Amino acid sequence: MRPSGEIWKPAIRDSHGNIRKIKPRRAEVRLKAGYLGLKVEWQGRPYLALAHRVVWTLLRGPIPKGMQINHKDGDKTNNNPANLEVVTPKQNIQHSIRTGLTPPRGFPPERRLELQKAAQQLRRRGLTYNEIATRLNVSQTTAFRAVQRQLLPG
Repeated sequence: MRPSGEIWKPAIRDSHGNIRKIKPRRAEVRLKAGYLGLKVEWQGRPYLALAHRVVWTLLRGPIPKGMQINHKDGDKTNNNPANLEVVTPKQNIQHSIRTGLTPPRGFPPERRLELQKAAQQLRRRGLTYNEIATRLNVSQTTAFRAVQRQLLPG
């Protein structure tokens, strides 16, 4: 592993199980979710490990139970140790929303209030929750919650 957090492969195992030196090359592969992964073998079984977790474990020790590794700059391929930090799952999600990597769930506060007023007005006019949902382009559950003032923060 290099100081930048890149993991390089200096050798491979050939078809006969012998280790053969090669010209060093990156060991990571880009995964569908955007992270870098490593094919590793442990006790004779193949596994796929997330490179940022390997970098953290090798340089800083075990990741505490229930914690996650966050990329401070939001770049899932930047496994530089200075870019990695241990966070709770909630902190990881909040960081992702704050940096714009993940859109916030639910409606923004101004949309909730607007939706609540419209839904209550339609309900007073005798519309069913299904009709309210159709008119406001939301689910029937959201229409019900809006009328009952139960829309939770996003």
